[in-house]
Amino acid sequence: MVYYNELIKHSGNSHLVEASEIAILSILKEIPFHLHAEGPRGTGKTTILRSVKNVLPEIKRIKDCEYNCDPNMPHCPLHKNLTEKEVEKIGYEYIQIPYFEISHTAKPGTVAGSIDLKKLTDSKKPLAALLPGIIPRAHRGIIFVDEINRLADTSPELADILLDVMGTKPGKIQIEETGLEKVELPVNVSVWAASNPDEDPGSLEDIRRQLSDRFDFSVLVERPREKEVVEKILQNKNFLDTNIYSTANQDTKTKNDLLSVLSSDKNSFELEKSVEKNLAHIYVNYKLESLRALKALRLGSILKSAVKGKKRGELQELLEVTPMALKHRVDKKTLSNIIDYLKKEKEEPTTTEEKLDYPSKNYFNENNDKKTNTRKNFIKSLLDKFKMPGPTSSKGTGDQSNKSCSHNNTAKSKSNATGNSDNNSSKSCQSGGSGVQMKPDENNMRAPEVDAKPISELVEKGELIKKGEKDE
Repeated sequence: MVYYNELIKHSGNSHLVEASEIAILSILKEIPFHLHAEGPRGTGKTTILRSVKNVLPEIKRIKDCEYNCDPNMPHCPLHKNLTEKEVEKIGYEYIQIPYFEISHTAKPGTVAGSIDLKKLTDSKKPLAALLPGIIPRAHRGIIFVDEINRLADTSPELADILLDVMGTKPGKIQIEETGLEKVELPVNVSVWAASNPDEDPGSLEDIRRQLSDRFDFSVLVERPREKEVVEKILQNKNFLDTNIYSTANQDTKTKNDLLSVLSSDKNSFELEKSVEKNLAHIYVNYKLESLRALKALRLGSILKSAVKGKKRGELQELLEVTPMALKHRVDKKTLSNIIDYLKKEKEEPTTTEEKLDYPSKNYFNENNDKKTNTRKNFIKSLLDKFKMPGPTSSKGTGDQSNKSCSHNNTAKSKSNATGNSDNNSSKSCQSGGSGVQMKPDENNMRAPEVDAKPISELVEKGELIKKGEKDE
């Protein structure tokens, strides 16, 4: 077993070590942080994520509570309805942040929860009680899943449970067993996972994209490239898995040092306003599909600055966490463009208006005016089709009507119109000249009547020549 303080950091794994420290800080702040390590086999993904177990800080819980209830916010079926005095009477204790693993062969009841058979088969006092599974017992802690791409492919029911746990922060777990009422628990669990995308069944993004998107960070782990680093790894006394029974106190100093760094002023971290504007620009202009990507970028930037000992996240931190937060969410070209944008912003920041493309202050008023004018033009075009006066002053209406009348009179003299048509034209001219708006004449709007006769009658009268008779 390799302890955290014995890890050899190099260019291929340093991002995962930093990401794990960011995730621990997030857990201390009671915010789940889901972390996925991808890379070829033998690069140390699982080793790093398991070694962190030895340096996890402690949390405070109600004494002997299997669900790790926070004394200030109990949530389990046994303690959620207790008063403060009743909780104080039970007492509290400190335990290390829970760390559990889920195997591919695990049953849903083992992971979520099931009936407690021991209590059910008690000969003196049989009782149908709930036995919490791995996830409820990992509340406020970490669940590790190795080769999660294979689990998503072979155990879809377990993948569905993880989706519920990771869907919101905090997540939820639902337990349904025959003989028990349905139980739904809030769970504040961070899911850590590792996988090799080059082996069957492929990358998690291709197998279960919805599950892949739930991870805040996806970190690529690569093999060491420097000879000096490889020599240091070989010199590590635990490289050949000897001394596996060495005491866990080896990491005590590392644990205390890490805890002091991570917990210092842990509630005062925030992000520069300009960086939030950069985030808005990235989301809109690069068309990020998921809002989770935006949340991961923001939270990662804040926590990255905290690990550095800073109280305010800046553009540099956003630039450093962007590859981990977006690698599994966008294609390589988009990710490269986003990184280039952030580098340019760091060198020459643009103005807020250029950066966010905010609308002007009069944007909505201008738009309303445009809509009003569009409506007026549309109505006018309809009225013109029926030769009706437009929505203008009476003087203008009269002028337009007179012009229309002169045109009608000219047409009248050249055509052999019927008397009804002449009368209608004169009426229209008189009304138009006075500037009075008239409704369109219903007679003029009707289609002309056709004197239709049955075909048989036309044939009898010789008005319709049958096919073939013309040639005869």
